[in-house]
Amino acid sequence: MNLISNDLAATTIKVVLAAGLTYCVYTDVRWGKIFNKLTFPLILAGFFLNSFFQGWRGSLVSVEGIGAAIGLALLLTLVAGPGLGGGDIKLIVAIGALCGPEFVLWTCLFSALAGSLIFLIPLLRRGIFVYTVRNFVGNIYRKYLLQMPVDVAEGSRGGKQPFSVAILAGVILAFVKLSG
Repeated sequence: MNLISNDLAATTIKVVLAAGLTYCVYTDVRWGKIFNKLTFPLILAGFFLNSFFQGWRGSLVSVEGIGAAIGLALLLTLVAGPGLGGGDIKLIVAIGALCGPEFVLWTCLFSALAGSLIFLIPLLRRGIFVYTVRNFVGNIYRKYLLQMPVDVAEGSRGGKQPFSVAILAGVILAFVKLSG
């Protein structure tokens, strides 16, 4: 589906995505959690709406979007360890179910880029950027080269940052990219 068009299907999906994403960002910033009671209904809504508006072809778009999101999450987990929380992953899966594989791939790329910038701000402001990079590289070295059981975030002073904000930026940038 072309999510940039003005037809009823695209508009409905955009409204559901905007409402769900807004609430997820709110709960992530406020409580540090993205709740299953929202992500699972969003996944089901994506599958239902795409199926309703496009039949079996829409069902396939949702399934492909879910598959692309899960594949990206597994890849990121293998490369960076448990950097994304479960709620972040389920939110990305919901975006895949609503908007399909191409959109979720662009969203993930832009979210990673936006997240890098968003997370640099508090590190630079608190003067712990060099410490954080050194700690992260040391943890990666111990985990993958020395095969020691270590969490890549162990020893972090940066604190947890709500990644849903970066996902929101990724969604906005994906819409901009795919509209041009």
